[in-house]
Amino acid sequence: MGELFGLSGSTAVVTGSSRGIGLAIARVLLGQGASVVVNGYAADETAAAEAGLAATFPGRVVALAGDVGEAEVGQRLVEVAVLDRAPA
Repeated sequence: MGELFGLSGSTAVVTGSSRGIGLAIARVLLGQGASVVVNGYAADETAAAEAGLAATFPGRVVALAGDVGEAEVGQRLVEVAVLDRAPA
């Protein structure tokens, strides 16, 4: 897919992105230049999604598994996106 809009230097958090529509959204965002924090409830599926995406988009994907219904998980997602993945 060609670049529709430039997201270089941006970081997106995509919940539910270990499979299905969420994974497809993460892939499109990466294709547009964003870094992405992928999240899913199951640690094994989330790690597999990260590995698959990182093969095509090295250095721009990080995974954090957990239930976003838990405040601590939501807080950690924001911390990873803002502190660890923020554009330089």
